[in-house]
Amino acid sequence: MQHSGPNTLAALSALSRCFFSPESFYVLGAGASVPHVPTTEQLSKRLLGSFLEHGVFQTEPILRDVISSRVIRDPEYWKDPLKWELIQRLPPNYVIGKLPELLTTQSRVTSANYDVFALAAKPSTIFNMNVDRLAMRSCRGHRVFEPHGRSLSPEAFAKIGWSSYTEAILDFPELSPPTIPGLVLPGPEPAEILTRAEYLAAARLLSISKHFSIIGYSFGAMDDLHTYAFLTSKIPRSHQSVIVVSLEPYEMMHRLSDELKSTSVFAIPASWQHLSRAILYPGDCKTFHPTPHGSFCVPCVWYQYETLLDAGSLS
Repeated sequence: MQHSGPNTLAALSALSRCFFSPESFYVLGAGASVPHVPTTEQLSKRLLGSFLEHGVFQTEPILRDVISSRVIRDPEYWKDPLKWELIQRLPPNYVIGKLPELLTTQSRVTSANYDVFALAAKPSTIFNMNVDRLAMRSCRGHRVFEPHGRSLSPEAFAKIGWSSYTEAILDFPELSPPTIPGLVLPGPEPAEILTRAEYLAAARLLSISKHFSIIGYSFGAMDDLHTYAFLTSKIPRSHQSVIVVSLEPYEMMHRLSDELKSTSVFAIPASWQHLSRAILYPGDCKTFHPTPHGSFCVPCVWYQYETLLDAGSLS
């Protein structure tokens, strides 16, 4: 069982106050969509699996672009030299074309990861860096922004024959990949992203927010430097809390604390898929530990989180 220290409980208390306060600001990264959307490692495995299964390889290696370099994980050469050599022939345009399909979700998917925001005081702002369409479907009553764009539904991909065209790139690597206007794929953000309407609207909302939660987001391993600079420049110095929720939150916590010159940056070392379920379903907690509307009982939520983590029973 993962044990909680006083710092973790204090951070979870800050998250409870964030949920209790209208006009809070939530920034969601890939960790907020686990397990509904593949991680980078899983993306690499799926892309390489479909490429190798196709069985058509160019005679010469193909230079990777920034996006395929960010996503593809090469196996160790000594374990399988032939496989390694074949992977060097993966067309980058195939990666670009296939990623939008892999980063979407079925239209009927429901997720506690996002349903939990029904408990958050309204209106608040959901600044969703994911492109999987989950936040827009689930976070009703809040302002939801998708600054990196939104992928299509699986039904839309099927209707336009997206997969068939993308697979043709494996035979003809010079084909241009299909793209979705406004969709930002893994890799360094373009500088002009800050001119998008989502950032302009968010700048105003950041100025009136007191509580900020950054959930499952490491700023794309700092590929999202423009978004990082935007947020750290707009979060008001009068903020009451900035909460970082991820499996490894401490480096980001210290970085933000230094950047913001703040002693009110907290870290919660937790998986959001488990923690969100614990917040939604804390057992009989509220029967025995009444809490103000919109907040939650910190010890009971953390106990439930540890129970779910140990059980490993989430679907």
